[in-house]
Amino acid sequence: MEPQLPKVHQNTKKGNVAVALLESVLSRFSIVNTIPVEKDIGIDLHVELLNGDTPNGFCFNAQCKGKDEVEIDEQAITIPIKISTINYWLLHKEPTFLFVVDIDSLSIFWCYPYEQISERLEELQQQKTVNIHVDKKSVFSLGIKEVPVEIVEVINNFDYKLFEALSHSVSHTFLENAGKQQGSLKDRLLAFKDSAELLKENLAAIIDRQRDQFILGQTKVLLEKFRFVFRWLDAESSFVYPYTSGKKIRDAEGFVENSTVGEFIDVVHSSINAYERQTTEGNFNILIANLEKLNELNMDLSFFLREILYEMNPYADFEYLVKDYLDDLES
Repeated sequence: MEPQLPKVHQNTKKGNVAVALLESVLSRFSIVNTIPVEKDIGIDLHVELLNGDTPNGFCFNAQCKGKDEVEIDEQAITIPIKISTINYWLLHKEPTFLFVVDIDSLSIFWCYPYEQISERLEELQQQKTVNIHVDKKSVFSLGIKEVPVEIVEVINNFDYKLFEALSHSVSHTFLENAGKQQGSLKDRLLAFKDSAELLKENLAAIIDRQRDQFILGQTKVLLEKFRFVFRWLDAESSFVYPYTSGKKIRDAEGFVENSTVGEFIDVVHSSINAYERQTTEGNFNILIANLEKLNELNMDLSFFLREILYEMNPYADFEYLVKDYLDDLES
């Protein structure tokens, strides 16, 4: 007689294969962390996109389904999702995408469920499940080498203010549920405390992410202003030399205290990279200090360029180069 052993259900095997295939595809252009099965309560993978070999800080979560777990018609794939799972997705600081892996056709379909339920989230709390529809036109093959641009757009346009309101609404439901927790007073208080801490962490993450996006956005603006003036001065080196002891603008001293222009810009880029890798308070303060100096450098170089150009052509109008700074000085 053969010994009795546990059996793995066919759907479980297909589901595991689907997740493994999705992870393999996404790993070509991102860092993929698999959520252990015992901790999987609605998210299978956590994904961070890469710029080449460098993480860029843009993340999303993935819930994966095999083709046999869903209903498919000619135009769409229908997937019933528990409301508790939807609520769990909304408590995270990154968008969650739903993927359906068709092993037979080697295709992966996807959608961003939030777009389908955002306007009726409150009424959905009265239901057990909601049907999410995946358009069969939203598909990529297993051979894809970069993330679909539509997914990147969702991540880039992730509305944190709206997410904050939704997170608050959903978390309020969680807090209510914690208050209804069965058991001793201690059990109910601990459940309430855990829900409150989760809400606190997510709201803090929302605020930090908004701050990071604003700071890095302003950083790009300042760098573009610098590059514009720097390239022009570099192109007119023969007119710059009399004022820089015969040095190119990158090696010029006097614009930045105890540094050449080039050395300072290297410091700025280093502080940007440090902040993108780890958004600590220390890195934040260093970056802000360098951006303030960069803004001053941009102003000084712009006035310098204006004077150089007037020497070359005294009849032209180069005031546009310093207009923004004049407005700031007058205000």
